[in-house]
This record gives sequence, C-alpha cells and structure tokens, in this order.
Amino acid sequence: MKKIIAMISAIIMALGSSSLVFADGMITKNENAKCSIVINETVDELHRTIRNYKADENTFVDGAEEANPEEILLALGMDEEEIGRLSEEALLSCGSAKEIYYITAYTKTDESGVVSYLTEKQAVEEAAELRMKQDVARANQIKSLKLNVQKSINQQGSYSDEYMVINLLVTHNGGGNYRFVVSGVWLTMPYWRKTDSIGASAQVISINNDSRYGHYWYGRTINNNGTITTDSVHVYNGITYGNAATGNWYGSACSFSMPNDYFTDTYSIWYDDLGAYYEFTGSLIHPTLPTTFSVVGNYNHIRTSLSYSPSITITTGPFAVSISVGVYINNSTDVRGAEFQVTYTP
Repeated sequence: MKKIIAMISAIIMALGSSSLVFADGMITKNENAKCSIVINETVDELHRTIRNYKADENTFVDGAEEANPEEILLALGMDEEEIGRLSEEALLSCGSAKEIYYITAYTKTDESGVVSYLTEKQAVEEAAELRMKQDVARANQIKSLKLNVQKSINQQGSYSDEYMVINLLVTHNGGGNYRFVVSGVWLTMPYWRKTDSIGASAQVISINNDSRYGHYWYGRTINNNGTITTDSVHVYNGITYGNAATGNWYGSACSFSMPNDYFTDTYSIWYDDLGAYYEFTGSLIHPTLPTTFSVVGNYNHIRTSLSYSPSITITTGPFAVSISVGVYINNSTDVRGAEFQVTYTP
C-alpha cells in the first residue's frame, strides 16, 4: 500500500490567536508560542487523511504543562464548527492527551449503492454542483405540485448520488484509556431516510456504557405559501444506544430517525446538512501489555422501503473498513468508514 507521509509542524500562538507555520520534517519554534505542535500526517490509497499528535513530541514553554485543546484540534485539521460539537469531556481530554489520532474520509455513494472514497476537493466540488441541481429540481417540484403533477427530485438519475464526510477522533489519556468520537455529515441529502446509525469499534477494549453520548442535527427550510424561513435543529432525544462484539472486536453505536421532506402546493419543508455525532470511552483489556490494535468509525445508511428493526449489530462484509457497528440489513446498507491502527506502549 502506497502512502504519502508528511511531517507538519504547526506553531500555535498564545492567548487564543493561532498562527500555523508548516515545515517539512522539522519543528519551528517561536518565543511567543505556548508550544510547538507537531502533527504527523498520512494519506492512504482511499484518500483518507490520518493525522497523529503525540504530547511527548511537543515543547511547552512558560511553564505550561499542556496545550490548549482547541489549538491541538485546529492543528489536527478539525474546523471550529466540529470542535464546537464536542462534549466538554471530549474537548478537555484533548488538552491532557498522551496521543491523539484524527482521520477524515470523504465518500460518494451512487444510485446503485456503490460507495467510493474521494479527495476532499473532489467531494466538495461535486456535492456543491449536485446541490445546485437539487435546488432547481425542488423549485420545479413545488411548481409541479401547484399544477397537480407529481415528480420526485430524488429519482432523476445522478440526483440520487450522495456525498458525506466522516471524521474519527481517538484520544489516549494514559493507562490504556481511550475516548472515541465519530461524526458524519451529509454534503448532499440521501433519498432513503429511515433509521441510520453511527458508531465506532476497536479491538481488545472494554466499553464504558456510562460514557456513551450521541446527538444529530439538520438544517430546515420551510416554504409557507411563498414565505421562506430557515433554521437549525439539534436532536438529543429518541436516540438508541447499543453495543456489539465479534471475536476481539468491540463496538458501540447509536441509531436515529432521519427527517423526510414534505411537499404540498401551499406548504413545503425540506432538510439539509444533516449530521450525527457519537462518543464513548473504552479501556484496553490488557493495559500492561504493548499492543497494536485497529479502530474503525463508521456511518451506516439504510436503503430500503421495507420495515426493519433498527438493532445495533457488528458486521464484517465487503466494505472498505474491517468492520461496522450499527444498524445493518444485508444488501440494503451503505457503510462509510474511517480506519487506522493504534500502537500502545504501557
């Protein structure tokens, strides 16, 4: 497997004002910097970007014992909006972490359900183009309803393509104790909208059930007889948590119901920018032994009109990650995921 490996050195300025200085294979220091944040970056053959931060590779000045967690996450490539979604516990754990992994994957699923992985540039550009087409088709659908002509905007060839970004954050806070945070955001909304799930799995860990936490959000546009309003909705209720295991894999996920667009000739409501978030902590089963183990974060999207029981299961199958945890139906589930290996030394 061919990998592109780069060393990034980021100087984060103190007092909340951040300035990133990138260097190849070296650390740049600054007298005014709180610390020099070193990020190791790998891009795999599926264009998934894996970034790694190790506290012992960083130099703290002015007596600081740890870096500001927001500064670390920005250096890892997480944007401010995603940082704002983290729980307080997840955010604080980044400041004191011994090591952090952060991986990002951009995916496209065609109308046949085939999942492919793209570069960020390709995914963002294609998704923006598709959204413009869908906006036009939606306006035409409203006009058609006024003329009593039924037409679905999601059953017109390439309009059914779906784009998503998956992010997986793993922090090690010492003693073999890890926090797993996975999020997924739709860049274009899917046609099938029933019960989806998001979760993470790791080898040789035990899951702390009390740490499980998830929510989802979406944008909403309402057209009330020509008067258009927009807002954002965050949902914390009606989410189901579950764990599953197979072999030496242990996973946890949450499932949630997706909102469906609604159109009439006088009143319409449609949704976009839906995202989901899930986190939990876990501990290595044998924390006194050095080990290398795999971690997977995945979003499972169900493509069916049939009724089903949205139970959390763990599944191996013909997808680009070793395993998936969440709601799964054979031949009707798109699995999008990010995966990497963690090396642990006691």
